[in-house]
Amino acid sequence: MHGSRAVALVLVAFGVACGAPAPRIERAEEVAPRVAFASMDADVWAFERRVEGVADDACVDVELRRGPSEIEVEREGERFVATVPLGSGENVLVARCELAGGTSVESAPLRLLVRLEDRPRAVVRARVEGDRVIVDLESSTPAEGRSAPLVRASWSGVGLVTEGGAPIETVTDRAVVLQRPANDGEYVVQGEITDAMGRGDRAAARFVVEGGAARVSDPMREHARWIADAVIYGAVPFLFGAPGLPAITARIDAVRALGVDTIWLSPITRSPDDDYGYAVTDYFDVRESYGTTEDLRALVEAAHARGMRVLMDFVPNHASDRHPYFEHAQRFGPRSPYYEFFDRDEGGEVTHYFDWENLPNLEYAHPEVQRMMREAFAHWARDLDVDGFRIDAAWGVQQREPGFFRALSEELYRVDPQLLLIAEASARDPYWREVGFAAAYDWTDEVGHWAWREATGWSGTDPGIDVPALREAIVATERARDGLEVVRFLDNNDTGARFLTRQGRGAHDAASMLLFTLPGLPALFTGAEIGAEYEPYAHEEPLVWEGGEDVARVLARGIATRRAVRALTEGELVMLEVDPADAVLAFLRRDPEGDVAPALVAIELSGEARRARITLPADAQRTFGARAWRDRLQDEAVSVERRAGEVIVPLAAHGARVFEGSVDRR
Repeated sequence: MHGSRAVALVLVAFGVACGAPAPRIERAEEVAPRVAFASMDADVWAFERRVEGVADDACVDVELRRGPSEIEVEREGERFVATVPLGSGENVLVARCELAGGTSVESAPLRLLVRLEDRPRAVVRARVEGDRVIVDLESSTPAEGRSAPLVRASWSGVGLVTEGGAPIETVTDRAVVLQRPANDGEYVVQGEITDAMGRGDRAAARFVVEGGAARVSDPMREHARWIADAVIYGAVPFLFGAPGLPAITARIDAVRALGVDTIWLSPITRSPDDDYGYAVTDYFDVRESYGTTEDLRALVEAAHARGMRVLMDFVPNHASDRHPYFEHAQRFGPRSPYYEFFDRDEGGEVTHYFDWENLPNLEYAHPEVQRMMREAFAHWARDLDVDGFRIDAAWGVQQREPGFFRALSEELYRVDPQLLLIAEASARDPYWREVGFAAAYDWTDEVGHWAWREATGWSGTDPGIDVPALREAIVATERARDGLEVVRFLDNNDTGARFLTRQGRGAHDAASMLLFTLPGLPALFTGAEIGAEYEPYAHEEPLVWEGGEDVARVLARGIATRRAVRALTEGELVMLEVDPADAVLAFLRRDPEGDVAPALVAIELSGEARRARITLPADAQRTFGARAWRDRLQDEAVSVERRAGEVIVPLAAHGARVFEGSVDRR
């Protein structure tokens, strides 16, 4: 046949036919196939799918039906196509060929499993009118697949009451007028919408009260206040014991005792047993050797009960070559519904994360890849209450599809505006701030090169710190970071032998104090508190969690000082001239508004005791003045010699000092 004509296809959902009694049907397997799908069974990350098939000239008509409803399709020659609406879960499609004489032939079924949960989408909007904060769910939308009216709303929020003084939890309207809270601070109001089918979704908005005035806080431009004070601890589950997640929970008080308030879990999603975790085979489930989703829930609850937060290391750039989608694409080629899920070069060959052939890059131009990954992130934030993500190889996704991360950030902040999003990418790149991230890595302009790498001859064997190179890297990042927090670290999963192993204990202590006193988010790694020496990708057994109490004391003292001296988390960085410049780093942390007392930091990095000559700017000379000098790190008085425009500070080998000045009222 030639030309284009509309025909009907029959879609039998979940294998159940509806409508009038069916005519006599012969199975396609019993006769020469008259009708068949060209499309293959598949997971689907959308609520509709274009399907294709063939029906030979003997077919007088072709039908597809979903329940009693006929779905119009196009037929041209032996080919037919249709865009079919789908529901959550399994959808079974059967094409029926009507033959002359009233008989019919059915195709083999096509099974499409929609992996999306069909639910309404909650959106909470907030605005301020004088002393009132008005929040509403009016922008919420019905479920995308099977729509149903929105019928109920509910609200919650700590310290929030309605204009009439009732608890916010008593409100069932889609809009609520709140009293402005009396106390300054950050407030989150959460709303949930439920539809007529009992399906629900929740979202939240944030506002801030400052000086008695309220304003809406946009998480795309202003990250949550807890983040600036965060101290991160990277936790590798198998290094704690088996199963890994309960083992971390068992040590959570020891981690908290350091002063850590944020646990960053290395990848815990499913991956091959012989992999560290960055080769993902399932983005929605926990690796079996680490425990279960309930074990993760228990860890998150234990952390929250202690005022701590939990981040997940998530891997959107690439999958494992043992991911079912990739295996299917390799087996069936362009016929596979997942063939276009993976990035390919001009010759059709899959690209990889660097030269790791077991890590095929995902294709972010494909809308279902984007939807799958947004759903994966949202699942862990919404359903398991994790507090944020360190996003592995974020720079790779950025290069291929730079628009993805803005959409991801907006979706995640819709769910929880308090989340922390960290990009494994350079904090010198303004892109990350523009798309809503709060933090990125202490990298130079080169992928994977961080401030300590060149300064310590990372690829060599001789210890020693190139202080001028380190100073230059720190200043360059500060100039470029554009409001991003910088994740600063001595060790992580990619730094090989531990800093302690390469540089020795003294340099490790001094460098740790630098992490705690520079702007940014200091990040420790598994075993730091016991002085563990290992290489992450080469060490397969749990660490021996004994000893190292002196290392833990040094780290705890540095973190406590960071928390006690406000300028260390709120002040800008001013690098100071110092002599000797090849051995000592000296800098100020000061509030540009002058509301917080400044801090003066001096750290000896060469391993020799010395008296460091530090030049102070005029305002610092006033704020430190002739007052007694007391080292906040050691909690001891220090004899500091003052000269015109400078101070001379005694420093032990690998020693560090933190002095707090006074607020300049001029």
